[in-house]
Amino acid sequence: MAPLLAPFPPSIEASIPQLRGQLRPPRRSFSESFSGPPPAPPLPPEIAAHFSSLSIPPSEHAFLYSTLKQGGVSSPSAIASFPPAGLQQMLSARPPPSDAPPVDIHIVVPHHSSRFSLSAAPSSTILDAAASSPVLRELIAGSCGGNMSCSTCHVLLRDARQYERSLDACEPPHVLEEAELDMLELAAGYEEGVSRLGCQVRCSEGLQVELPEEVVDLWQ
Repeated sequence: MAPLLAPFPPSIEASIPQLRGQLRPPRRSFSESFSGPPPAPPLPPEIAAHFSSLSIPPSEHAFLYSTLKQGGVSSPSAIASFPPAGLQQMLSARPPPSDAPPVDIHIVVPHHSSRFSLSAAPSSTILDAAASSPVLRELIAGSCGGNMSCSTCHVLLRDARQYERSLDACEPPHVLEEAELDMLELAAGYEEGVSRLGCQVRCSEGLQVELPEEVVDLWQ
């Protein structure tokens, strides 16, 4: 019985290993595949030009664009209409770079019957941590980009000591800003002395954060 497929000519047969190496990328180990956050989205030239027109340094463009995209503001027209004061507030709220090692925070999701831990830069906010964690990003919207004008990053700090410690960064200390209080009162499942906006909570070692099941998004 004749073979169903004729053999390749010798010239093609010799080149198959080389072609296979070109067409199939090298395998990566599990640890290599999940060794860090996804790269920042490419910055469109028109958006970079818009940021430059507002005298925003080029070194801050990628951060602003990534933060806006996380909040659902991604088109050039939407970014162009975003208040410049809001962009400046994002930059001022961004923690300075630090050489300190990352801290581990723990996320509890009761309505999914799950919990997980992740590493975050010390003194970064929970919303910052969500920007660099694909899993947490799916659970925290941050529609306003951290401007305290929505409650989509509403979190619950069940540990009383951790809640009190989270107030240290308030100005004045231990006094919630009126803007945060206004948004928390609109949040589903608000609990006094437990609820905070994730964009205002700084990450610290061992911080445990519970995510509520229902989220009110006034931006939709």
